[in-house]
Amino acid sequence: PRPTLTPTATVVPPAVRELINQLASEQAVERAQAAHELGLLGPEAGAAVGPLMALLDDQTELYAQFGLTITSPAQEAAVALARIGQPEGIARLVRELQKSDREARARAVIALYAARREGLEALRQTDAMPHLLAVAADSTMESRVRGYAIRVLGRLKEPEAVPTLGGLLRDPSEPVRVSAAWALGEIGDCHAVPYLIEALGTADETERFLIHAVLMQITGQSLGQDAEAWRAWWADQTCP
Repeated sequence: PRPTLTPTATVVPPAVRELINQLASEQAVERAQAAHELGLLGPEAGAAVGPLMALLDDQTELYAQFGLTITSPAQEAAVALARIGQPEGIARLVRELQKSDREARARAVIALYAARREGLEALRQTDAMPHLLAVAADSTMESRVRGYAIRVLGRLKEPEAVPTLGGLLRDPSEPVRVSAAWALGEIGDCHAVPYLIEALGTADETERFLIHAVLMQITGQSLGQDAEAWRAWWADQTCP
C-alpha cells in the first residue's frame, strides 16, 4: 500500500521565532524593535504575520527610534507586514486604510509605502486604490502621508488613478503636487498629458522641470517648458 503523506510543518527559523517571542515583551521599545527587525527580514519572516497583526493596536509612542521622529510598536508592525508582503498582512493594512481613525490610516499608508515587490503584488489584488485615493485627496491629512499614498498609487501603475492625481497637480501642498507628477510618470498613461500641460503653465521653475521630464517620459517628446507648444502638439494627438 502507498504510504500516507502528511503535510510538513513550516519550519520557523530560530531568529524569527525569537523575534516573534520578543513581540510579547513588557517593554514597548523591545516590541517595536522586534517588529522592525522582522520587517527587515521580509518574506523570510512570514510566520510572524499573525503576531504582527495583533500588535497593530499597540500605539505606545517611542521617540527618535529607528530613524523616525515618532514611531510605535503599531507603526513598526504595520511596516513589517508590508515588507513581508503576505496577502493576509496586506489585506489587514487595507482594512486599516478604511478606518475613521486618521492615525490608523496614516500608519497604513506609511507602511504600504515601504512595501516591496511581494507586497505590491498582493496589494494589487485588493480594493486598496479608492482608499489610497481618498487619503491622497484629503487635505486634512499630513502632506507627507498624502505624498506617500500618491507614490504607492504610482507604484501600482493604475490608470484609473489618473484623474485624481491630475487634479492634485493643483493642490496647495508642494509635496503633494510633486508626488502627483512623479506618480503620473510612473503610471505612464496618455490621459495624464492634458493635466500635466495645464500644470506646466502655472508651475514654478523647479516644478516645471519635473513636469517637463514627466511629459517626456509619457510622450517621448521634448518640447521644452512652454505649455503652449505642448498644447499645440497635443491638439493633433489621439489618446485611446
